[in-house]
Amino acid sequence: MQIAYVDGPRLRRSLVAACEYAQGQRGELNRINVFPVPDGDTGTNLALTVRAIADGLQECTESEVAAVADQAAQAAVLGARGNCGMMLSHFLLGFAEPLRGRVAVGAGEIAEALRAGARSLQEALERPVEGTILTVMRDTAVAAEDAEIPDIAELVSHLVERARASLARTPELLPVLREAGVVDAGAKGFVHLLEGILLYIRGETPVARADGAGSGVDEPVAGRVSFSGAQERYRYCTEALVRGPSLPDEETVRSRLRQEGDSLVVIRTADVLKVHIHTDDPDAVFAYLKGLGSLVTHKAEDMKAQHRAVEEAAEHRLSLARRPVGVVTDSACDLPDEVIRAHGIRVVPLLLVSGDEVYEDRVEITAEEFAGKMTREEELPTTSQPPPGAFLDGYRQAGEDAETLVAVILGSALSGTFGSAEAASRLVEEIPLHLVDSRAASLLQ
Repeated sequence: MQIAYVDGPRLRRSLVAACEYAQGQRGELNRINVFPVPDGDTGTNLALTVRAIADGLQECTESEVAAVADQAAQAAVLGARGNCGMMLSHFLLGFAEPLRGRVAVGAGEIAEALRAGARSLQEALERPVEGTILTVMRDTAVAAEDAEIPDIAELVSHLVERARASLARTPELLPVLREAGVVDAGAKGFVHLLEGILLYIRGETPVARADGAGSGVDEPVAGRVSFSGAQERYRYCTEALVRGPSLPDEETVRSRLRQEGDSLVVIRTADVLKVHIHTDDPDAVFAYLKGLGSLVTHKAEDMKAQHRAVEEAAEHRLSLARRPVGVVTDSACDLPDEVIRAHGIRVVPLLLVSGDEVYEDRVEITAEEFAGKMTREEELPTTSQPPPGAFLDGYRQAGEDAETLVAVILGSALSGTFGSAEAASRLVEEIPLHLVDSRAASLLQ
C-alpha cells in the first residue's frame, strides 16, 4: 500500500502505535542500559515518556498534521522522564516546528521535520555524545533526506533499516558500550518507535510485550559495569518542572545550572520549564528553580543506589522491568532526603498554613524557612491534610515502576491525613496497594 501524505489523524494513529510498541520494550532496554549511568532505568523512563505522549494524543481530534505534532511535543515535555525522555522531547519540539500551518505533508516535508528534530536536539545538549540516541536520530534524518522516496510507507521501511544500521554502530562510537557488548539503550528505544510505526503501516498490530519478555532471565548488563568506572561524576538524577508567565530562556537556565552538574537538558515552552541534570546538590537546583516560578513537580533519584539494585538483580538474575515494592508516605514522616532518594520513596506533602499563605511541605517551603516563620510570626503556623487527589497522584507515580505499593501514613488518630489517603486508595485499580495506618507521627512512621 502506497501512502502519499500524512494528515493529523494519520500522524496521531502512527504515533500512538509507536508509543504502545515502545512501551513493551521496557525490560530489555533496562537490561542493556549502561550509559551515561549504569542504573538500569532507560527502559522505564522511555516507557513513561511515550505513555504520556500516547495519553496526550488519545483524545486528539485535530485534522491538521501541525496541531497533532505540536500536541505530541507538548505531551512529551510534560511527561518526559530521564535523559532519554528529555532528548526525545527536544526532538519532537524540533520535528513540529517546520510543520506549523500544514494540514498534510508528503515524504519530503517529513524528511525536513526529522532533520529539524535532530538539529533541535543537537543544539540543546551541553556536551553532545556520539553513539547515543542523538546519533541514530541524526542518521535517520539524513537517510530520509538522501532517499528522496515519495511513498511514505516505503520511506518508513527504509528509515527503519537505516536506523537499525546506525544503532549497530553505536558501540564503535562509545567505548562503554563496546566494553559491555551492547548497543545504546536510548537509541534502541528510538528504533523501536520507528518499528512501531512500520508495523502499523503494514497493518500489523504493534503488540506491547510483557516487561522483560524476550530477555528471559538474562542478567542486567549494567550489573557488570561499576558506577565508579562509568563516566558519571554525580550522584543524583534530578528533574523538575516549573510553570510561570515570564520564565527565562533555555540558555539563561543552562548558564546558571551547568555549575551544578552535568547531563544537563533544559526545555522551555511558552509557560513551562523542564530541567534534567545529574548533580550532587539537588536542593540547590530546586532552590534556583523555585525562584523562577511555581515548582510543579520535582524529584531526585540516587543513581548509586539504583546501580546497587542493578548489581543485586544481576547477581540473582532478576528482571529490571520494575521494582518489586514501591513505598508512598506523607511528609510527616520527616525522612532525610538521602533516605527518600536512596529508596525511591514517594512523599505526598502535607499543607502548611501560615496566615493567608498555604505551602506544600518540603516542596514550596523548606524546614529552615518554616522554622523562621515560627520564630518571626505571632500566630503559629498550622498544618492541613493533603487532598485525596494528591495521594492519588502519588500512588500512580510510584506505581509507574513498581509491581506493588505500600503506603505508610500518619496515624489516623492524629490527623485526617490517613482518611484522605484511604479515600484515594479506593480509586487505584491498576496496581496492588497496601495501606498502613502507622498509628504514630514521624518517630515511628
